[in-house]
Amino acid sequence: MAMVMQRPNSTSCSRTSGSRSAFAAYVCVALLLTGSAACKPAAGTARAAAETFLDAHYVRIELQASFDQSVGLAREKVREELELTAEVEAPEATAKPRIHYKQINVREKPGSVSFVYELTISPEGSAPFTREVMLTVRRGDGGWKVSNFTES
Repeated sequence: MAMVMQRPNSTSCSRTSGSRSAFAAYVCVALLLTGSAACKPAAGTARAAAETFLDAHYVRIELQASFDQSVGLAREKVREELELTAEVEAPEATAKPRIHYKQINVREKPGSVSFVYELTISPEGSAPFTREVMLTVRRGDGGWKVSNFTES
């Protein structure tokens, strides 16, 4: 019996900062072998810029990487976060929460695109909760970058 894998039509994507299960690893390998990139948008696109920022800022919690992916007001917000956390070092044993996100809305304007993502945040030992993040990306000399972000 042949196994047929279909690329999902949804824009839902699951990215985690914790360890992956054997099943998830199997699925990732299967997707790579079939040439499908279900969770990864095409490089150089507005969506790729938005999700690169999401991964850096929320999933991996690497503020410098999100700073590098931002311009304008977004860059100022991340700079403030960098300053506020400069003296704080989290113990290595501190577990990062698992973050899953899915795109729930997109609005295009000339020169910019706004994306709304629903984040499901699962801290270790606590109940999961959701947040919405709106990212606006603008095309500039260096390609698409996040120019603003808000959480609700």
